[in-house]
Amino acid sequence: MRNKLTIKPEFVVDKKGKRKAVIIDYRDYIELLEDLEDLRDVTVRENEPSRLFSNYHKERIKKK
Repeated sequence: MRNKLTIKPEFVVDKKGKRKAVIIDYRDYIELLEDLEDLRDVTVRENEPSRLFSNYHKERIKKK
């Protein structure tokens, strides 16, 4: 996992100097996509009931 603070964007500007696009390192782009997917997953599951890992683990062992 990369340090997200290392993202150093470059900007594509029009003739007036207005920013039109951003260029970032491909690895940073992939990292951003993964972060967005994680945030989406959290949002989708935020209303699901939670349980302790120890209880989950016990249930898994019983199923084997």
